[in-house]
Amino acid sequence: NTYLEGQNFNFAYLPSQIAEVPVEGFYDLTNYAQKPLYFVGTNQASSEILNALERYISRTQEACLDGEECNGDLPTKTCEDNLIIFKESKDLESSTDKVYQENNCVFIIGDSLKSADAFLYKVLKIN
Repeated sequence: NTYLEGQNFNFAYLPSQIAEVPVEGFYDLTNYAQKPLYFVGTNQASSEILNALERYISRTQEACLDGEECNGDLPTKTCEDNLIIFKESKDLESSTDKVYQENNCVFIIGDSLKSADAFLYKVLKIN
């Protein structure tokens, strides 16, 4: 739990506990301010990200990444939109936790809660 610029933020991990999670890309809160935020896959980590960023974004919605198979009637979004995509290690060649960015897509890989905290610490400029 930390207090930053008059706002309270909660995390599952301390910065020292996620220091080994690489976060590649440039992250700034202004990239999300007053804009919609879309999630591909929802889980405990998406809830944690939403709890931290909901006071800044205009709205949130689950979506489908263009070119991937999707369940239901979810809107299709591309990396031109603010899109956070969760991928579990079992779906990938490597089991490494990491966060990386392609345009406005943020890929949260591996342990979603650990990687989500690493992402939030970068966005909020917490070391």
